[in-house]
Amino acid sequence: MKEHLLNLIYLQYSQERILAELSLECEETNIDEAYIDVLGVVLDIIGYPKGTEDTENMTDDEIYCRDWFYQGLTDIAMDIEDEVVAKQKIEEFYNWICGETLELYKNNKLKTNDFVNNIMMTIK
Repeated sequence: MKEHLLNLIYLQYSQERILAELSLECEETNIDEAYIDVLGVVLDIIGYPKGTEDTENMTDDEIYCRDWFYQGLTDIAMDIEDEVVAKQKIEEFYNWICGETLELYKNNKLKTNDFVNNIMMTIK
C-alpha cells in the first residue's frame, strides 16, 4: 500500500511542477481547472481528517488541518527538480503525514470510529 501512496504523491508532485511551468508560460490561461487533488485522496486513505470545523473556542494544539501537508508538498515540488531526490523527500513527507495522523489517534483527537466515518462520508 505504501508504494502506491508514494506513487500517488509523486503524481501530485509532478502535476504541481507542470502546472507551475504552464502558469508561467500561459499567464492568461486559467490552469486551475486542470488541477486534480491527488494528495487529498492520499490523506483520505491514510485517515487524516479533513480538519477541525469549529475552531473558535479551541487552542492551537486542538486544531488540525491539511494545509501544512499541501504546503509541504508544494515546497518539495518547487524546490527539488531531481527525480531521485524528490522521491526521497516524498517518502519523508509520507512518513510525516503518517506520524501526524498517528499523533491524532494517540492524543485521542481522532478515534477509529472517526476514521470509519470519514471513509463512509465519501461513499454516501
